[in-house]
Amino acid sequence: SEQEIMFKEGVTYSSDFIRRIYKNASIGQLAIKFSYQLDQRIDFHCEIYSLLKNFDMDTLILDSKYFQPHSSENALISSSLFHDLTKSCKKLEILFPCSDITPALLHELYKVMLDGSTKLRSLKMEMEHDGFIQFLNLVGITFRNLSPFRCFSNRSCEISAITHQLIDTLEVFKGCHSGACNLHIFEGKMEIWISHNHEEEMNTMHLISHETQESLEKAKYARKLEKM
Repeated sequence: SEQEIMFKEGVTYSSDFIRRIYKNASIGQLAIKFSYQLDQRIDFHCEIYSLLKNFDMDTLILDSKYFQPHSSENALISSSLFHDLTKSCKKLEILFPCSDITPALLHELYKVMLDGSTKLRSLKMEMEHDGFIQFLNLVGITFRNLSPFRCFSNRSCEISAITHQLIDTLEVFKGCHSGACNLHIFEGKMEIWISHNHEEEMNTMHLISHETQESLEKAKYARKLEKM
C-alpha cells in the first residue's frame, strides 16, 4: 500500500529527522520541491541533498518553485553528489539546471547506461541549449539548429523526430523555428529524448535505458516517430 510522509508548512525539521526516515523506510518515489528562495537557506539544502544518496528508493524527483537561471541553486548538486544519486535510484529527475552536471559527465553516464552496468534506468533534467549540443557531439551526433533542421551521425544509431506539426519530409522540421521539437536518438536499448524549444533558454533532456527490446519497440510506437 502507498504511504506518504507530509511536511507541514511553518514547522522546522532537522537533518537528523531526515536521517531517521531513510534508515527506517523503503521509498518508491521521493519528490522534493522547495517552495521558497533557496538563497535563504543554501547550507541546509546542500545538507539535505547530500543525505539523499542514502535513501532506498526507486524514483527521486528534485524541483524548485522559484528557480532562476544562474542562481546559487545551480551549484546545489555537485558532480560527486550527482554520481552518487545515479547509483541510488532507478529513475532520477532534476528539474533545474546544475552547473556541475557537465556534458562530459552526462556522456560518462550515458556510456554506463548503454552497457547496462548501472542501476539507473532513466534520467530527466534541464539543460541549456549549448550544453545538450556538446553532449550530442560527445556521443557522436552532430546537431545543427538550422533551417532545414538536421542531425548527422556516423554511429550505429537511429535518429527520429516529431514537432507540434506533422512532418512532411524526413529532414525538415516544418515550423520548428517557432515551436517545440522532440528529438529521439536510439542506440541499442538506449534512448536520448530532447525537448527543444527555440524560444526558451532551457531544454529538457531524458536518457532512458529500455530494459527489453519489446519495451524499446513499444516506446518507438507510442511516440509515433519519423526517421530522419
